[in-house]
Amino acid sequence: MTRETPPSQPTPTPHSATDKLELAALVLARDASHHLPECLNTLAWCDWVVVVVDPASLDDTETVARRLTPHVLVRPFDDFASQRNAGRELALRLGARWILAVDADERVSPQLAAEIQRRLATPPLKTRGSKQPVGYRVPIRSRVLGRQFVASGTQDDQPLRLFRLDSGRWIGAVHETVALNGPHAVLRHPLSHETLETLSVFLTKINRYTCLGAEHRRQLGETFCLGRFLLRPVWVFTRLWLGKSGWRDGWEGFLFCWLSAVSAAIEEARLREPPVSPANPRPQLDHPRLFPLIPHETIRHERRSNSQARSSVA
Repeated sequence: MTRETPPSQPTPTPHSATDKLELAALVLARDASHHLPECLNTLAWCDWVVVVVDPASLDDTETVARRLTPHVLVRPFDDFASQRNAGRELALRLGARWILAVDADERVSPQLAAEIQRRLATPPLKTRGSKQPVGYRVPIRSRVLGRQFVASGTQDDQPLRLFRLDSGRWIGAVHETVALNGPHAVLRHPLSHETLETLSVFLTKINRYTCLGAEHRRQLGETFCLGRFLLRPVWVFTRLWLGKSGWRDGWEGFLFCWLSAVSAAIEEARLREPPVSPANPRPQLDHPRLFPLIPHETIRHERRSNSQARSSVA
């Protein structure tokens, strides 16, 4: 077996004692061994890189993470906010003042890195009646099913990914957000997101996210509603395909909008399932019996094939 060699690291921008960023990058990683080297390579300019690994990974994510950074936290997954907040606590112990959240399948361009360094090293002057931002939203440009998307709702993706550690923390079980105590601004340059590379990955994520979403909504007291089950998928597809111009993304856009509607229907249907309890624990969300359409061996084989293809190209 060929041992993977870490990619060459770009030379970080030097910091003086007075303009040190004190910035930690936080990466969540599960089944991400093929993404981590390139992702972490684009974060070499940060003061620290913290990787939170889900031990349920089916590949050698932890091994790859430990080879590339000394700051690896292995933590069983409960929800996304808790995973990120665990990484936040480690960043605080390391001495960071700011944190940049990046998923393993995202890439920070040199332009975005330079913009972040400039914003943090030379904060904007305060004007009368205004306050300095303590957080920044970052535009995301997604590649879905091999196509660079320009619409389908992805054009509105500007999550808050950069903030002062003493001014915010993550909340929310599935689509987590940052509860920020202070003003924020929007960065100009985007993150590049290599998401949903294949239908297998897309369908597996639907299974996982609908389980988590339904469980969270059930904890809030929601129950199954036939009207929502019938109407919400139609609303989701119409909103993405027409309202968000999904037709501009071609065939891949149609699949994305349609499968997003299917995901909405599945999440509503899961509200009919019994709640999680000691007698009915949370299922293994990637267990093949829960998703017989795509056996896990197929997913493993697909990942190996993709990895071998990348190696042969390199």
